[in-house]
Amino acid sequence: MNLYMAQDIKFKFNMNLSRKIIVAYDLSLDIDMYKIPEKGLADLSRKYPIEFYPVNVPNKPKYIEDASIYWGNRIELKMLDYMPKLDWVHFGSVGTDRLNSYEDKNSKLIITSSKGLVTQSMITYVISLMGIFSKRLDIFFKDYKKPLTREIYNKYFGELKNYDQQKVLIIGLGEIGIELAKKLSSLGVVVDAISRSENCPKFIRKNFKFKQSHDYLKDYDFVISLLPQNKSTNKIINSEFLKNMSSSSTFINIGRGSTVNEFDLVEALEKNHLSRAILDVSQNEPINESSILCNNENIFLTPHIASFNPSYWEEQLNLFEYNLNCFLNKKFERMRNLTN
Repeated sequence: MNLYMAQDIKFKFNMNLSRKIIVAYDLSLDIDMYKIPEKGLADLSRKYPIEFYPVNVPNKPKYIEDASIYWGNRIELKMLDYMPKLDWVHFGSVGTDRLNSYEDKNSKLIITSSKGLVTQSMITYVISLMGIFSKRLDIFFKDYKKPLTREIYNKYFGELKNYDQQKVLIIGLGEIGIELAKKLSSLGVVVDAISRSENCPKFIRKNFKFKQSHDYLKDYDFVISLLPQNKSTNKIINSEFLKNMSSSSTFINIGRGSTVNEFDLVEALEKNHLSRAILDVSQNEPINESSILCNNENIFLTPHIASFNPSYWEEQLNLFEYNLNCFLNKKFERMRNLTN
């Protein structure tokens, strides 16, 4: 199902523009999730007065001085100084934290995100991992050539739990957090949350402020972080937080790597303050083999792939086209996922 269809808007853009609008895009990597399909670019170029130029990727310029639109995930704050004609930045990601500190009140720069396009993928990622570790299926993957017996699996009998026997704490109740809580609740999981919001959906049992949660962390089988990156969340998951977790609990981070103090996490695992950590994000990406995260058998790493979604590009192209149509018609207030 397409989230945004350009034909849903009734107005049409003015074709009598004096020049074509330049779109700089960094979604041109050799990974399907981060490469705009050529057909998509061709279709947009045929329908609208725009030209596309890849930037900020290997063997391409860092920026295009005449760009009016930037489409991608890798833009940096300092790049704005070199693109003075930039009017709109559209992130292919949910987070727009790379421009969080942008505070030029005199600027009319429009910033939009791709909120909603990867929600189901991230939920699938979390629930899949919860199933694997709750049933201790991970032991079968450690040495897949070695047949395991029921007698060996029986050693873990006391650790096994079904979804309806678990308690989960979700840190960060944005759109993904709320949808994750809803799905988990439907499976019988008891779901609590850490959120700044005073009002929470009925399927969330308790809502804590961050420090209030410390007294209850031992109650949870899984603690799942969806925190964004900003000054208040920097390394907020640290020794003070981790030491209060249960020795049988699992920490999952699919938010931002900067929210976790990685040295404190390794130390907490060594002291058995928690059982394991599953990290899809890290402070530095890609992770170097010499990283402390690679030397602990209780840390499971995935390379920032929780959001991978086979239907992403269909939805992304529809969202971008819808917003482009609004942009060309100067109907900025009707653009989807405005963040400023």
